[in-house]
Order: sequence, then C-alpha cells, then structure tokens
Amino acid sequence: MPPPATVLGLPPALPPPLRHWKWLTAPVPAERAAALRIAVGVVLLLDILIFYLPGLRYLYGPEAFGDPAIYDAIFAPPCWRWSFLRILPSTWGPAFLLTVWTVAAVALLVGYRPRLAAFVSWLIAVSFLQSNPHMHNGGDQLKLVLLFMLSFSPSDGRWAVRRHPLARSATGPVLIQPWPLRLLMIQLAVMYFMNGYYKAMGPQWRDGSVMIDVANNPAWAHFSPNYLPLPDDALRVLAWGTVVWELFFPVLVLMPLTRKATLCIGVIFHVGTLVHLEVGWFPLYSLCYYVPLVAWERWSKTCGADPQPARVDQ
Repeated sequence: MPPPATVLGLPPALPPPLRHWKWLTAPVPAERAAALRIAVGVVLLLDILIFYLPGLRYLYGPEAFGDPAIYDAIFAPPCWRWSFLRILPSTWGPAFLLTVWTVAAVALLVGYRPRLAAFVSWLIAVSFLQSNPHMHNGGDQLKLVLLFMLSFSPSDGRWAVRRHPLARSATGPVLIQPWPLRLLMIQLAVMYFMNGYYKAMGPQWRDGSVMIDVANNPAWAHFSPNYLPLPDDALRVLAWGTVVWELFFPVLVLMPLTRKATLCIGVIFHVGTLVHLEVGWFPLYSLCYYVPLVAWERWSKTCGADPQPARVDQ
C-alpha cells in the first residue's frame, strides 16, 4: 500500500457550486508551486538588478523623477495609496528598501521562508510602483499579483533550502492546495480576453496595420525590420491572429483538444514580444504564469509514482 500524500496549505471555503469543482479543489503536486516560486524569484532578481539598481538614484533619489514632492497630489487624502518611500528619507530610504528587496528575492528563489519573502517583496514592489508610477507598466502589475499569490501558496514543499516541516517528514507524495495557482490561471484568461476586447475596438487592430507601424517604430521595435523582413500581409495576419487568440483564449484553454496548442501559442507570443518589442518585463512575468501548468513532478526524483501521462491543465 503506497504511503499517503501530504497536503500543504489551507483548503478554500467555497460555496456549494464551487466546492465540488475538482479543478479548483483537488490538490496538485508541490513541484508546481516550487517551480513558480523559482521562476518568479529569477525574474524578480533580474528586474531588481537590471532595472531598479542602475537607475535608483535617478528614479527615486533626492530631487529625482520619483521625488515624493512630485506625487504629493496622488497621495493626498482621501486617496488610499501608500508607499514606504513616503515614510523613509529619500537620501537612504530607496537604497535600504532595494537591499531588503534583493534579500527577499534571493530568499524566494532558494526557498527560505518563501511566503514571508513573497509578502515582503510584494510590499516593497508596491512601494516602488506607487512612488513612481510613470516608470512602470502592465508587467509590474503582473509582478504584484504573482508575489501576492505566492504569499498564500506553500511553495517550499519541494526544491527549497528550508522545506516545509510537513514536507520534510512526508513519506509519500507532497501536494498543495491548488486555489492560488488556479486564481492565477483565471486572471491570465481574463487578462487576455480584456486585451483582445480593447484591441478589437481599435481601428489599427481591425485593419491589421498596427503590427506594420510597430515593426517600423524604433520606440517599440528592438531592431530594424530590415533584419527580419516580413510582408505587410503577414504582419496583418499576425495582428488579427493576436486579437482572435486573446479573445477566445478562455474558451480554447478550457477544451482539452485545443488547450496545449493555445498555451504553446501563448509562450511563443511572449517570447516573440520579449525578443522583438520594447515592453519592459511584461513578457517574462507573463511567462511565469505558464510555469505551474507544466508537470514538473516528472523531473522530481522524490515525487510519488504517477503512471498517468503528464498534463498541462493539472
């Protein structure tokens, strides 16, 4: 008789229609959350070291673009905005917060008290974003969501320097409550649908000319279209295909027949935008949403036996 599975995390209190939905309630292998933790930790650490650290003085230092006096109006009552940078002195506060943020990102990456590390990272990420909102984009909003959900997910069940106490004593498979990962998937589907909806209302997206303009705009494209010459008709098809894929993503990802192809298109889409377009960290944080959909337990020697083929919807 195989040893019983150990389930980490708090089960959600759901109303009757949802509590019987296995996709939302059935525990999943702990490797899924651990892989997400590692992916977010890597991207966050790169974000800190490549974006925030070199420009810290100019973005958040005294009399810089993020000087507290510049944004006094958006923090004025009855606004509920907050930031630690509004409390700490501008002379040493940004450097201090960035140091704490770096330590928290490393702790998240290696799996040392990851829920606390994720929560601290979320607090500091909010502080930096609120103190200079014009230097951030949608990718930073995804960063906040990922860190916030990792604050609730026991991602130290596997691949952590300090594993969860129950995971250390487990003799069988280690599972986690799935709802934080499922909420991320729901948010991803909503994000794509709303992006597709607003794009469909734009005339440049409807006639397909937007990709042509972007490919020839040095403010958006990383390199000249001369290095990757594509016919205008191909760029129009790419624009229309993007709108269709985003609009129908929630439906396509629900159907087993189209799920894997839909997710593969998403990965290709974000890798393509990362290579070709100047969209900040949005592609990398978006790719983190795909990480828990991979059956990482197949590569874990300590995971319990699972004779079923790997599935990307678990």
